Amino acid sequence: MPMLDYFSDHNISIYPSQMDIAFTERCNQGCDYCWVNKSNPYALNFNSAKAGIEFFLKMPVKRQTITFTTSEPLMIPELYQKTVEYILKNADSRKTLEMITTTNGINLNNQISRFIIKKIYSHKHFRLNISIDGRQQSHDAHRKLSAGCKKSAFDLSWDNFLSLPKNKVRVIFTVTPSEVDYFEQNINFLIASGFKVFDIFPQVFVLWPQEKIRKIEKILAYLVEYANTHSKESYDWRILNRLWGSSHYNKLLLSSDGNFYLFEWVMALPYRERKSFIIGNTAKGIDLEKRIRLFDVLFKNVAKSAKQRCLRCSYRVLCSCPLPLFLWCNYSGLDFDLYFSNFCKISRIFITASQKLNKDIRCDLDSRKIERLK
Repeated sequence: MPMLDYFSDHNISIYPSQMDIAFTERCNQGCDYCWVNKSNPYALNFNSAKAGIEFFLKMPVKRQTITFTTSEPLMIPELYQKTVEYILKNADSRKTLEMITTTNGINLNNQISRFIIKKIYSHKHFRLNISIDGRQQSHDAHRKLSAGCKKSAFDLSWDNFLSLPKNKVRVIFTVTPSEVDYFEQNINFLIASGFKVFDIFPQVFVLWPQEKIRKIEKILAYLVEYANTHSKESYDWRILNRLWGSSHYNKLLLSSDGNFYLFEWVMALPYRERKSFIIGNTAKGIDLEKRIRLFDVLFKNVAKSAKQRCLRCSYRVLCSCPLPLFLWCNYSGLDFDLYFSNFCKISRIFITASQKLNKDIRCDLDSRKIERLK
């Protein structure tokens, strides 16, 4: 299927509607499940950030999203704040612009916390996601700090999280094979702590053992039952898979080196391997034709490697094509067929649970359907 036909089939614009901004690939945590390669040594400066934002805001789409969700956006807090203020000042009032920040919370000190809380209450479409994996034991299981640090990741972030308006922030909860047995305790801990808005993700780029796949299927059934017996006005649950592909075609990445890349998943590759995915820069703008050509090549290669199984799958409209998994396996020298089969099992479980949880398709399975409901 030609890429343009694929765009038309999924009602996806050839213009990107979501841009992720990576100020730096440095992070104050060394999470062993993080997919970012962290081999890009550059840091974005404010002038490059402004230029990149201006190019993106000119895209002829009515709904746009700017995210600060790749690596840790608060590593350079002054740049983050200046960039947010610039976006809010220059956004087109005729469009809907959403801004989403995802942080591990360690740098969420009093000053930056006050700044973000003020924006949450003063701007309808300003969102904050906080990355928490539950109780201290589970949260620290995969989140490592530099050698010699006397405190854990949980110790450094938990009090910062508690100072936030818990009904206004979204918890990003990653379920891993090693901690899936403690899922109920971790969710109950977060609920008891006052949090009410949750995104549940599986760990990506990993092979889930069969017994853990059975376990996650059971716990998601438990979660759906719990959510459906409690008022949706009190809690907001979304069950998602980061590798679902339909939204990837709407994205691009403004990298810390000042280049535009196809999407944020190229950061899973070593820096030297990313050059072929550059689709512009902050001096010249975005090459939309190259963007489409790259997606066309990628889609054909994924379809071939997946032996056309995606095109025959009844879940395709919601799941689409696993481009990030293909890229990661291809450049890591791993068996895509093995990881793809494992991905499909997890993806179907999450899609099924999402449909049961969100009969009105309120969940972010397919941005087109959400837009229609809104």
